[in-house]
Amino acid sequence: MEGGEAGAIAGREYSGASKDVTLVTNLLIDAPKKEKKRYFEKLQEIYGDETIVAPIDVYKDGMGYVTDIVDYLKIIVTILMAFVLILNTGLYMSVDLARETPGIAMLKSVGFSNDDIKRWHMFRMLIILVVSFILAYILEYTVVNLFAQMIFLTFGITRFHFISNPIEACVIIPGIVLLIGYVAMKICLMKVKNINIWNIRED
Repeated sequence: MEGGEAGAIAGREYSGASKDVTLVTNLLIDAPKKEKKRYFEKLQEIYGDETIVAPIDVYKDGMGYVTDIVDYLKIIVTILMAFVLILNTGLYMSVDLARETPGIAMLKSVGFSNDDIKRWHMFRMLIILVVSFILAYILEYTVVNLFAQMIFLTFGITRFHFISNPIEACVIIPGIVLLIGYVAMKICLMKVKNINIWNIRED
């Protein structure tokens, strides 16, 4: 039944005409964690690679057609989000510099260098990114999961929730976002060197 295949009961004269296949999943190897791999490989040597299969391999075989599509979608969405992030960062920095041109000119007139001003803008943008990451994680584990559970519940699927890869969610994605943001900010902040004392004006 686990394989989703119909079974037939035949008379004794058909004995040996077919082969029975038993599919048992989610069994645990009762051994210390560091020795489980060795026992798993030993079972595969005895019963064969096709008989002894890790759960992750079973899931990949059964859901491969879905995970491939999801992987392609992740690549497309990542590229689109990176493009949008560059545009948003460039727009925000351009508007911010235009609004603060008199203040930047004043700072330069009292001795602050271009690098000092750029570092302050970079630091301020870094604070915004960090706060955004924290809010995104809070929403993901609360509102987004709850919304997903409500949607899948309509299909009769219970106890559904997203499981994030910690390395991907906490290291890779933030690293990519910070790198893209850093490059976009460096390009936009090149305009700081063109701001001079005569840019000071009455508000």
